[in-house]
Amino acid sequence: MTIGDHIKQQRHPYRIAAYIFGVLAIVSFIGAGILIWQYLIIQKIDIEPSWYAWAVRLGWVVGFFGWNGAMIIPFLTLRCPRCQKRIGTPAKNWQHCPCCGCGFDEEI
Repeated sequence: MTIGDHIKQQRHPYRIAAYIFGVLAIVSFIGAGILIWQYLIIQKIDIEPSWYAWAVRLGWVVGFFGWNGAMIIPFLTLRCPRCQKRIGTPAKNWQHCPCCGCGFDEEI
């Protein structure tokens, strides 16, 4: 296993979490749009917030903060397996560790 493969393997769960939380936030925005449409255009719901409104709010908060966490945590936790220093999320054009200079295509 190369160093680059090891870093991709460490980054993969965060990427999946970012997609899941991002979709949750987008679905909640769509739900909020439906609520606004029902209230303003056809005036079908009461002034009191329904369970649907609370579900939309909760979905947005969980989705937003979950997505932000999944995007920030890799910057704080990903480390070079050789020098054990934080490298954040490496760009696609990086060929070596900025701290120790080992190539990402070298074996661990």
